[in-house]
Amino acid sequence: MLFNSVECVSYQPGDTVPFYVIHEFVYEYDNPKDSTIRVSFASFDAKNTTRIKDGYDGMVRLLIWQAP
Repeated sequence: MLFNSVECVSYQPGDTVPFYVIHEFVYEYDNPKDSTIRVSFASFDAKNTTRIKDGYDGMVRLLIWQAP
């Protein structure tokens, strides 16, 4: 089981200043039933860890779009 703080940074082509920066918490754990990556995960907003952003349970990937 692993719980990490992650920073995702995106740049527009040719720019040196980030277009946006996202901070997330990712909870990851071993899933031996999954034959592809053998891991399941859930990621949460760093400012409000009750808001899930996406996840994978070994069968289905969940993506949630939440307006800012």
